Amino acid sequence: MQIEALSDKRIHVGFLSLPVNDSRLKLETVKREPMWVAIPKHHLLARYKKVPLASLAQQPFVMFVRRCSPGLHDVITATCHNAGFSLNVVHEVDNVTASLTSVTAGLGLAFCSPALRRFWPDIAFRPIRETVPALEYAVAYRPEGQAPMLDSFLKVVREVARQKSKRT
Repeated sequence: MQIEALSDKRIHVGFLSLPVNDSRLKLETVKREPMWVAIPKHHLLARYKKVPLASLAQQPFVMFVRRCSPGLHDVITATCHNAGFSLNVVHEVDNVTASLTSVTAGLGLAFCSPALRRFWPDIAFRPIRETVPALEYAVAYRPEGQAPMLDSFLKVVREVARQKSKRT
């Protein structure tokens, strides 16, 4: 929705999950995090400190619908395909809250950011043992006709991103 709103000039800036393939937009990565898996606390896989990617085959997954973030959706499904399995999606959702609420209810596992673990104490958040693509987030805007207010906003975003990257 943000890509459409940016293209239609209804908004000047947005925050998106990467990758995004839209040449009309300028994208600046502001955050990069490892991809983890959210597991119901009492699931057998929760005993692992690092979950083997192959152990996720045949597990029920809660996944965001592709239209929400097609690039990230494709990265996740390709990662599983390259590991030798197709993701077993049993529920599709349109936001991370619905995804993690479903995990809490025991409906499946979900790929996620480790930053979410402090908000969901009833879920076991685990890194994936193998190297998998990172989750990347970007500020997005149209490069033409930037308003002074957008320039000021982008300066703040860049500074905050720079400071946060120093801390990690």
